[in-house]
Amino acid sequence: MRQVPNILSILRLLLTPLTLTLLLQRRYREALLVHALCGFTDFVDGFLARRYHWESRLGSFLDAASDKLYTLSIFCTLTYLGHCPTWYLALLITLSLLQSTAVLILQTKNRSKLAPSFLGKAGMTAQFVWAGVMILDLWANWLNPLTVQFICGAIAALLVVAFIRYFLQFRSRLLPIASTRLAA
Repeated sequence: MRQVPNILSILRLLLTPLTLTLLLQRRYREALLVHALCGFTDFVDGFLARRYHWESRLGSFLDAASDKLYTLSIFCTLTYLGHCPTWYLALLITLSLLQSTAVLILQTKNRSKLAPSFLGKAGMTAQFVWAGVMILDLWANWLNPLTVQFICGAIAALLVVAFIRYFLQFRSRLLPIASTRLAA
């Protein structure tokens, strides 16, 4: 049973190409259903891991990797379909690369991983919900472009604030490294 959260994260990874294929085939209703299933698996794997103390390094990695891959893939596809602003996708890619680089630096310096923050979780949830709304809009065509720009801007602001907090936490972890080098 301890592996259920990991299995759900792997399932989310495996459902990513299906969601993208459905979007590209303009089968938006089915894509929305698979997207909802991915959201459900994300919620359940986190809930089970915390509730039953089934956290693991592998699970933490799988969950974060599947979240990033899924989210970036969805917004790449939505941008390709002309439904997501290019600037928003560029921001997502930039923040993801910077965050991944920070994680690699901490790992090479044998520093502990940064704990997820409320802002980071809120940002991921907002992205996920917004992707679902955008998929629904591809199907129902009810959002105007200005609304899309505005909501992307609001989510982008949340993601930038979450990243700044993450960066400050990252910097505080690296300062002891710098100060020990100066003392030596």
